[in-house]
Amino acid sequence: MEWLPESLGGLVALVITVPAVYSSIVRNLPRELEMTPIEEPEIPLDLFSQMARYEDLGFERLGAWRLQTPTGPTIVVYDRPGEATFGMVFAFRKMPGKVFYDFTTVLAPEPCVLTSGMHIGGGSLTLADPDFLQLFPEAPVEALYAAHLEGVAYLCGAGLALRPPDADAFEEGLRDSIRRQREAFDRARARNTLTTLWRVLSRSSPYRGPVRTQRGTLSKIEAALGHRTRDEVFLRE
Repeated sequence: MEWLPESLGGLVALVITVPAVYSSIVRNLPRELEMTPIEEPEIPLDLFSQMARYEDLGFERLGAWRLQTPTGPTIVVYDRPGEATFGMVFAFRKMPGKVFYDFTTVLAPEPCVLTSGMHIGGGSLTLADPDFLQLFPEAPVEALYAAHLEGVAYLCGAGLALRPPDADAFEEGLRDSIRRQREAFDRARARNTLTTLWRVLSRSSPYRGPVRTQRGTLSKIEAALGHRTRDEVFLRE
Protein backbone atom coordinates (compact mmCIF):
# COMPACT_ATOMS: atom_id res chain seq x y z
CA MET A 1 0.00 0.00 0.00
CA GLU A 2 2.80 2.38 -0.90
CA TRP A 3 0.30 4.57 -2.73
CA LEU A 4 -1.60 5.39 0.46
CA PRO A 5 0.62 8.24 1.78
CA GLU A 6 0.50 9.98 -1.60
CA SER A 7 -3.23 9.45 -1.82
CA LEU A 8 -3.76 10.85 1.67
CA GLY A 9 -1.51 13.78 0.81
CA GLY A 10 -3.68 14.58 -2.18
CA LEU A 11 -6.81 14.30 -0.03
CA VAL A 12 -5.36 16.65 2.58
CA ALA A 13 -4.40 19.13 -0.15
CA LEU A 14 -7.95 18.96 -1.53
CA VAL A 15 -9.47 19.53 1.93
CA ILE A 16 -7.28 22.60 2.34
CA THR A 17 -7.81 23.90 -1.20
CA VAL A 18 -11.59 23.67 -1.47
CA PRO A 19 -12.36 26.10 1.40
CA ALA A 20 -9.77 28.52 0.00
CA VAL A 21 -11.42 28.41 -3.43
CA TYR A 22 -14.85 28.92 -1.85
CA SER A 23 -13.61 31.91 0.14
CA SER A 24 -12.01 33.46 -2.93
CA ILE A 25 -15.22 33.12 -4.96
CA VAL A 26 -17.53 34.67 -2.37
CA ARG A 27 -15.13 37.56 -1.71
CA ASN A 28 -14.73 38.33 -5.41
CA LEU A 29 -18.45 38.00 -6.19
CA PRO A 30 -19.91 40.48 -3.70
CA ARG A 31 -23.66 40.86 -3.51
CA GLU A 32 -23.16 44.62 -3.75
CA LEU A 33 -20.19 45.56 -5.92
CA GLU A 34 -18.37 48.78 -5.08
CA MET A 35 -16.76 50.65 -8.01
CA THR A 36 -14.44 53.62 -7.58
CA PRO A 37 -14.00 55.92 -10.61
CA ILE A 38 -10.37 56.69 -11.43
CA GLU A 39 -8.64 59.22 -13.67
CA GLU A 40 -6.28 58.44 -16.57
CA PRO A 41 -3.06 58.83 -14.52
CA GLU A 42 -4.25 55.98 -12.29
CA ILE A 43 -4.72 53.55 -15.20
CA PRO A 44 -1.85 50.99 -15.33
CA LEU A 45 0.45 51.69 -18.26
CA ASP A 46 0.15 48.06 -19.43
CA LEU A 47 -3.45 48.67 -20.50
CA PHE A 48 -2.86 51.46 -23.00
CA SER A 49 -1.71 49.35 -25.96
CA GLN A 50 -4.94 47.31 -25.91
CA MET A 51 -7.01 50.42 -25.24
CA ALA A 52 -5.63 51.91 -28.45
CA ARG A 53 -6.85 48.88 -30.40
CA TYR A 54 -10.39 49.40 -29.12
CA GLU A 55 -10.21 53.01 -30.21
CA ASP A 56 -8.98 51.95 -33.65
CA LEU A 57 -12.19 49.90 -33.95
CA GLY A 58 -14.30 52.99 -33.33
CA PHE A 59 -14.97 52.46 -29.62
CA GLU A 60 -15.08 55.46 -27.31
CA ARG A 61 -13.97 55.44 -23.69
CA LEU A 62 -16.78 55.61 -21.14
CA GLY A 63 -14.58 55.70 -18.06
CA ALA A 64 -12.29 53.76 -15.78
CA TRP A 65 -12.97 52.18 -12.39
CA ARG A 66 -11.27 50.17 -9.70
CA LEU A 67 -13.46 47.38 -8.36
CA GLN A 68 -13.35 47.01 -4.58
CA THR A 69 -12.70 43.27 -4.38
CA PRO A 70 -9.65 41.34 -3.10
CA THR A 71 -8.22 41.01 -6.62
CA GLY A 72 -8.69 44.76 -7.12
CA PRO A 73 -9.15 44.84 -10.91
CA THR A 74 -8.80 48.11 -12.78
CA ILE A 75 -11.23 48.28 -15.71
CA VAL A 76 -11.40 50.66 -18.65
CA VAL A 77 -14.77 50.54 -20.39
CA TYR A 78 -15.64 51.41 -24.00
CA ASP A 79 -18.76 51.57 -26.09
CA ARG A 80 -19.33 52.00 -29.81
CA PRO A 81 -21.88 54.69 -30.69
CA GLY A 82 -25.12 53.16 -31.92
CA GLU A 83 -24.31 49.66 -30.69
CA ALA A 84 -25.44 47.77 -27.59
CA THR A 85 -21.90 46.45 -27.06
CA PHE A 86 -19.40 47.38 -24.36
CA GLY A 87 -15.68 46.66 -24.53
CA MET A 88 -13.53 46.30 -21.45
CA VAL A 89 -9.76 46.25 -20.90
CA PHE A 90 -8.71 45.23 -17.42
CA ALA A 91 -5.87 44.08 -15.19
CA PHE A 92 -5.66 42.59 -11.71
CA ARG A 93 -3.53 44.02 -8.96
CA LYS A 94 -2.09 40.60 -8.10
CA MET A 95 -1.21 39.75 -11.73
CA PRO A 96 1.20 42.50 -12.81
CA GLY A 97 1.95 42.64 -16.53
CA LYS A 98 -1.13 40.62 -17.55
CA VAL A 99 -3.82 42.46 -19.51
CA PHE A 100 -7.25 41.05 -20.32
CA TYR A 101 -10.10 42.29 -22.50
CA ASP A 102 -13.57 41.30 -23.59
CA PHE A 103 -16.78 42.42 -25.30
CA THR A 104 -20.29 42.27 -23.87
CA THR A 105 -23.62 42.85 -25.61
CA VAL A 106 -26.86 43.30 -23.72
CA LEU A 107 -29.70 41.23 -25.17
CA ALA A 108 -33.43 41.07 -24.61
CA PRO A 109 -35.27 39.84 -22.71
CA GLU A 110 -33.19 41.09 -19.82
CA PRO A 111 -31.23 40.26 -17.90
CA CYS A 112 -29.32 38.49 -20.65
CA VAL A 113 -25.84 39.17 -22.05
CA LEU A 114 -23.30 37.63 -24.39
CA THR A 115 -19.67 38.09 -23.35
CA SER A 116 -16.68 37.16 -25.51
CA GLY A 117 -13.33 36.88 -23.75
CA MET A 118 -9.72 36.06 -24.54
CA HIS A 119 -8.69 34.12 -21.42
CA ILE A 120 -9.77 30.59 -20.52
CA GLY A 121 -9.84 31.54 -16.83
CA GLY A 122 -12.81 33.76 -17.58
CA GLY A 123 -14.93 30.62 -17.81
CA SER A 124 -14.01 29.12 -14.43
CA LEU A 125 -17.16 30.24 -12.65
CA THR A 126 -20.68 29.03 -13.27
CA LEU A 127 -22.70 31.48 -15.36
CA ALA A 128 -25.94 33.05 -14.25
CA ASP A 129 -28.78 31.87 -16.48
CA PRO A 130 -29.50 32.85 -19.15
CA ASP A 131 -26.19 34.61 -19.82
CA PHE A 132 -23.90 33.40 -22.60
CA LEU A 133 -20.10 33.29 -22.74
CA GLN A 134 -17.67 32.38 -25.51
CA LEU A 135 -13.91 32.19 -25.01
CA PHE A 136 -11.18 32.48 -27.62
CA PRO A 137 -7.86 32.15 -25.74
CA GLU A 138 -5.28 34.80 -26.65
CA ALA A 139 -7.33 36.12 -29.59
CA PRO A 140 -6.31 39.67 -30.52
CA VAL A 141 -8.86 42.44 -29.97
CA GLU A 142 -9.85 42.62 -33.64
CA ALA A 143 -10.46 38.88 -34.01
CA LEU A 144 -12.31 38.75 -30.70
CA TYR A 145 -14.62 41.56 -31.79
CA ALA A 146 -15.36 39.78 -35.08
CA ALA A 147 -16.16 36.55 -33.21
CA HIS A 148 -18.34 38.49 -30.80
CA LEU A 149 -20.39 40.00 -33.62
CA GLU A 150 -20.86 36.52 -35.09
CA GLY A 151 -22.12 35.30 -31.72
CA VAL A 152 -24.54 38.22 -31.43
CA ALA A 153 -25.84 37.56 -34.94
CA TYR A 154 -26.38 33.88 -34.11
CA LEU A 155 -28.32 34.60 -30.92
CA CYS A 156 -30.45 37.26 -32.60
CA GLY A 157 -31.12 34.88 -35.47
CA ALA A 158 -32.28 32.32 -32.91
CA GLY A 159 -34.86 34.70 -31.43
CA LEU A 160 -33.14 37.04 -28.98
CA ALA A 161 -32.95 40.76 -29.68
CA LEU A 162 -30.55 43.63 -29.09
CA ARG A 163 -31.30 46.02 -26.28
CA PRO A 164 -31.27 49.70 -27.23
CA PRO A 165 -27.83 51.21 -26.52
CA ASP A 166 -27.57 52.85 -23.09
CA ALA A 167 -24.06 53.89 -22.07
CA ASP A 168 -25.35 55.32 -18.78
CA ALA A 169 -26.53 51.86 -17.70
CA PHE A 170 -23.07 50.28 -17.64
CA GLU A 171 -22.33 50.59 -13.92
CA GLU A 172 -25.66 49.23 -12.77
CA GLY A 173 -25.49 46.55 -15.45
CA LEU A 174 -22.11 45.34 -14.17
CA ARG A 175 -23.34 45.34 -10.58
CA ASP A 176 -26.42 43.37 -11.61
CA SER A 177 -24.31 40.87 -13.56
CA ILE A 178 -22.05 40.22 -10.54
CA ARG A 179 -25.07 39.99 -8.27
CA ARG A 180 -26.78 37.42 -10.50
CA GLN A 181 -23.60 35.37 -10.80
CA ARG A 182 -23.28 35.32 -7.01
CA GLU A 183 -26.89 34.19 -6.71
CA ALA A 184 -26.20 31.40 -9.20
CA PHE A 185 -23.17 30.33 -7.16
CA ASP A 186 -25.12 30.39 -3.89
CA ARG A 187 -27.76 28.02 -5.25
CA ALA A 188 -25.24 25.15 -5.24
CA ARG A 189 -22.16 26.32 -3.37
CA ALA A 190 -20.38 22.99 -2.89
CA ARG A 191 -20.92 21.81 -6.46
CA ASN A 192 -19.97 25.17 -7.96
CA THR A 193 -16.82 25.42 -5.83
CA LEU A 194 -15.66 21.99 -7.00
CA THR A 195 -16.57 22.85 -10.59
CA THR A 196 -14.49 26.02 -10.44
CA LEU A 197 -11.56 24.18 -8.88
CA TRP A 198 -11.67 21.52 -11.60
CA ARG A 199 -11.80 24.09 -14.39
CA VAL A 200 -8.85 26.00 -12.94
CA LEU A 201 -6.70 22.89 -12.46
CA SER A 202 -7.57 21.42 -15.87
CA ARG A 203 -7.48 24.80 -17.64
CA SER A 204 -10.74 23.91 -19.30
CA SER A 205 -14.13 25.53 -19.74
CA PRO A 206 -17.42 24.53 -21.39
CA TYR A 207 -17.57 28.04 -22.83
CA ARG A 208 -14.54 27.68 -25.08
CA GLY A 209 -15.33 28.44 -28.72
CA PRO A 210 -18.37 29.95 -30.47
CA VAL A 211 -21.62 30.03 -28.53
CA ARG A 212 -23.41 28.31 -31.42
CA THR A 213 -21.27 25.17 -30.91
CA GLN A 214 -21.70 24.94 -27.13
CA ARG A 215 -23.89 22.36 -25.47
CA GLY A 216 -26.99 23.82 -23.90
CA THR A 217 -27.12 27.01 -25.94
CA LEU A 218 -30.48 26.28 -27.54
CA SER A 219 -32.09 25.36 -24.21
CA LYS A 220 -30.77 28.60 -22.70
CA ILE A 221 -32.24 30.58 -25.60
CA GLU A 222 -35.60 28.87 -25.10
CA ALA A 223 -35.46 29.57 -21.37
CA ALA A 224 -34.62 33.22 -22.01
CA LEU A 225 -37.51 33.66 -24.45
CA GLY A 226 -40.07 31.62 -22.58
CA HIS A 227 -43.32 31.91 -24.49
CA ARG A 228 -42.62 35.44 -25.72
CA THR A 229 -42.17 36.27 -29.36
CA ARG A 230 -39.28 38.39 -30.55
CA ASP A 231 -41.51 41.48 -30.75
CA GLU A 232 -43.02 40.96 -27.32
CA VAL A 233 -39.71 41.31 -25.48
CA PHE A 234 -39.80 45.06 -25.97
CA LEU A 235 -43.38 45.56 -24.78
CA ARG A 236 -43.71 47.49 -21.53
CA GLU A 237 -46.71 47.72 -19.27
